[in-house]
Amino acid sequence: MSQKTGIGIFFLAAAVLVLVLFGLSGFEKEADTAYLEILETEGQEGSPDGEEAEKEEPVPEEKEAAAVVCHVCGKVKNPGVYELSEDARVSDFIRAAGGFTKKADREYLNLAEKVEDGEKIYVPSKKETAGINNTEEGKADSSGNAEGDKVNINTAGKEELMTLTGIGEAKADAIITYRETNGSFQTTEELMQIPGIKEGVYQKISDHITT
Repeated sequence: MSQKTGIGIFFLAAAVLVLVLFGLSGFEKEADTAYLEILETEGQEGSPDGEEAEKEEPVPEEKEAAAVVCHVCGKVKNPGVYELSEDARVSDFIRAAGGFTKKADREYLNLAEKVEDGEKIYVPSKKETAGINNTEEGKADSSGNAEGDKVNINTAGKEELMTLTGIGEAKADAIITYRETNGSFQTTEELMQIPGIKEGVYQKISDHITT
């Protein structure tokens, strides 16, 4: 074999070795890439044991507290319609209306009384309550009516009816419409036949009305 032939064979063998090493290196990279893709897929679908990934449970929405709306008027600083939570008392609505004025009779109402939706809270002046016996026999409720001063539901006008606890403008109109359509009330209990006047409202005004 000549010297030139030997050199040629050497370079050819070296070239083949380089190609083999380069091919093995590329194969390892492809294998690593494929293995990483398999791991990522398993991580998305579940754990290697086949267990599904835990799902976050939705947080339940908090329900809004029920509310009552009342008309506060009379001797308060900011008369108007106010909305408070369903467990609100007369004192809470008076506070919402800015509190008593200097002329208000602060002792006349039962400030601890719970109120109903649509109720009217009237705060009288000291002049209005002068001479009225504010005891258990003559005590007034949040509407400003004394027990000895009953409202005749057959003859009372809209404004007078609205002085009753829980009787707002809509209910007063309904009472007048009912008696115009059906004639005079025969009993006070007949009021409960009017939509919107439930037993709870009737019980609060039953001692303050007459036919």
